[in-house]
Amino acid sequence: MPAYVLAGSTVVDAEKLQEYAKQVPATLEPFGGKYVSLGGQVDVVEGTWTTPGLVIIEFPDLDHARGWYQSDAYQSIIQKRFEAVQTEFFLIVEGLG
Repeated sequence: MPAYVLAGSTVVDAEKLQEYAKQVPATLEPFGGKYVSLGGQVDVVEGTWTTPGLVIIEFPDLDHARGWYQSDAYQSIIQKRFEAVQTEFFLIVEGLG
């Protein structure tokens, strides 16, 4: 059953975000992760949305998603994300299989 990482954030340092963004794909590959949405336009039709950006990454299952997040490769670059964006949420959710 697929799993998704959803992250809503606001950019605070575009230069650091570029550095981080260049390194993420190599961390995803061993876990079968792929981008579904990468900061595209969000059209709020109900409720409140507070972040301008949304990233969605798909993994084969929860174990792969958690493995990626906890991996040495991702943890070695996570500080760049902390410095580049103000993250309002960063979730791992199970999808429909």
